[in-house]
Amino acid sequence: AGKLGISAEEDVMGFVRAGNIINVALGEDLGDDAIKNLAKLNDILGITKQLGVEKALLATGSAVNELGQSSTANEGYLVDFAQRKGGIAAQAGLTIQQVLALGSASDQLGQNVEVSATALNKVITTLVSQTGQVAKAIGVTKEELQSALDVSTWDGLMLVFEKLAGKGGLAAIAPLMGDLGSDGSQLNQVISALTSDTSRLTRELNIANDAFAKGTSVVDEYEKKNNNLAGTIEKIGKNIKYWFLGSGVIDWMLKVAKMIEQITKSSESLLEQFEKQKRTTNNLTTSLSPLLDQIDKLKDSQSADEQ
Repeated sequence: AGKLGISAEEDVMGFVRAGNIINVALGEDLGDDAIKNLAKLNDILGITKQLGVEKALLATGSAVNELGQSSTANEGYLVDFAQRKGGIAAQAGLTIQQVLALGSASDQLGQNVEVSATALNKVITTLVSQTGQVAKAIGVTKEELQSALDVSTWDGLMLVFEKLAGKGGLAAIAPLMGDLGSDGSQLNQVISALTSDTSRLTRELNIANDAFAKGTSVVDEYEKKNNNLAGTIEKIGKNIKYWFLGSGVIDWMLKVAKMIEQITKSSESLLEQFEKQKRTTNNLTTSLSPLLDQIDKLKDSQSADEQ
């Protein structure tokens, strides 16, 4: 939280609460930097200022989670894509839901995340800066395209996509975008894929909007994983219990315990016996010494009786 510039006590607490939920729910998919990346994204797009730290994280996290659950899109791809588009999206007035919808469709269509983000950034920049030329290239009036842009950049982009669908993808507006270099064919592939199925983009946006507004999807996922974990641990405990009770392990352990008891008991007994023998030996030594001395004196005697 400190690294992100969050300092107010309530904001820090909200960050920690939301961070814990997102780490459990999405950490496996997003990796170690999940919270930091989402928080940065929210800052760039003004969501934190609008909703506050905690609600912003839960709303964005829920949109990511729901898009990942409802399709083949990968949650990590969505966040990576959104980060790459963050700056342009903020300038163009795109919402986080719209950005995530574009990312979800791109991933579902099998497009590389870096190339997809680059292609869409170029299209959006060209659309906003050269509206008249784009309108002419796609076969509509400048007023018609500007009218769509006045509603939102998303509406203008959807109009462009619909018109490009029958014009070979990016080819119609490529001359307006400058030298695309060696990436030109890949960029065109991305736009061609997106323009071929604009209904997918609309569907993904509806899912993202709904999940973002509710902000509960990531919380539900968190609770589900927590319950699954608790349930699994309980099952493990029961399995171990039944395994012990349902086999000869308990009897074996009892025998081992008794054996250890006997060994330690015998050890005490042996120790006592040793001490007793030691005392006896000492006594014998004391008694034998004078006797041995007497034998030494008598062995050289000439008297048969003494010997």
